[in-house]
Amino acid sequence: PEAGDLALQMLHDERHVTVPMAAVRVPGAKELQVDFGGGATCLGGGAGCDLVLGPQTRREAFGEEAAMCLLDKGFCVVRCLGQSDTLPAAVEAFRRGESDGRFGRLPPEIEEGHLGRNGRACAVWLDPSDWPEDVGELIETIDAGLTSVAQAVQPFCPDLLGRELTDRTPGLVCMSLTDRLDPLYQAPEATGDELSDFYVTWRRSAIRLVHFLGPADGGQVILRPQHGGNQCGEAFRVPAAPNTLL
Repeated sequence: PEAGDLALQMLHDERHVTVPMAAVRVPGAKELQVDFGGGATCLGGGAGCDLVLGPQTRREAFGEEAAMCLLDKGFCVVRCLGQSDTLPAAVEAFRRGESDGRFGRLPPEIEEGHLGRNGRACAVWLDPSDWPEDVGELIETIDAGLTSVAQAVQPFCPDLLGRELTDRTPGLVCMSLTDRLDPLYQAPEATGDELSDFYVTWRRSAIRLVHFLGPADGGQVILRPQHGGNQCGEAFRVPAAPNTLL
């Protein structure tokens, strides 16, 4: 509309604000552009994201844009709205779970494959039935969000990947280890079944989805191109702000 008020939702704190249309202008691409390094950019401005996913986002449009982003540069950064109440409760529940001994180290033979180079964390496979009912409902909400994103991209996978996306693996919850906590979590030896399951999953994997719950802010994920995907050889540095999907 050319007149009246425009309702907006802020990314950093999810506040709703209303501004007159006369005060709104279309920003230029350079004002919004964020450089991830390695020649990759996004139009997320200070939020450092490619797309925003909220309660009123049209799933088909989101899936198409996410697929185009994956095709263009191999990754997509999404900021989520509408979960400001869910995430703090989930983080606190996982912290209690860590204190109760639910978390542990992954075997070193598969830890790097799940967490990336030099990654270390205490982890637990996501199964809502293994947690108290109130926590299980939070886990189901977060897990359903991951499934919804995968389903949005699914119709575009034949063109994007050259094959159908038919199923997904269980979620893995990870809590970063500090130097102080690292000695408390001894990594077990991998069993034959664990190695077999990992390599089967690794061979079949087409898309990986990571949800950063927080609460820490200011972190980064470093993505390194493989198979000559980036001719300049530079790494991509992606912000890992709370409530960000990669």
